[in-house]
Amino acid sequence: MRETAADDLAPNLDRALALVDEGIQTIRDVTNSLRPSLLEDLGLVPALRALVQEFSERSGIETTLTAAEPLPKVSDEAELALFRALQEGLANVARHAEAETVEVEVTVEASELVLRVVDDGVGLPAGSEIADFEERGRMGLVGMRERIAAVGGSLVLERRPAEGTEVLVRLPLSIDGSSVEAI
Repeated sequence: MRETAADDLAPNLDRALALVDEGIQTIRDVTNSLRPSLLEDLGLVPALRALVQEFSERSGIETTLTAAEPLPKVSDEAELALFRALQEGLANVARHAEAETVEVEVTVEASELVLRVVDDGVGLPAGSEIADFEERGRMGLVGMRERIAAVGGSLVLERRPAEGTEVLVRLPLSIDGSSVEAI
């Protein structure tokens, strides 16, 4: 249509095409923010690896991921909560930690899937609790805690004096006693 349109209509058609392209990109962005395509296309461990690699390249902070394989299958909601927890944990490292390295580990301990994010940065202020961050309007950790709690898990922040911070996420593999399968 654009190629056959009169010259005086061309600018309007160009603008309409640009708006359609922009709308399509916005829809893709919203869809990806709801459930990243990496999780859908590749699965949990590859999605976490891609997130860690992208973070390391973007931030310049040496970041490693160790993941037990195969991991037990968890719900889509639990996968998303774990992915978002790692995403927020890494974002906090980049913003606040002044770290040189980050170690990410995903393991299975007893009946839980465990995510550890450990940095070698400046660490949390003494006596810090998640509620303190909420009071100061820093909602990232609060959101992380709520996402993890919504799937039956827990979040612990550990201050490691002169060694950085550890974020520990624990997700139950089975809430109702049903078995889980390896992925």
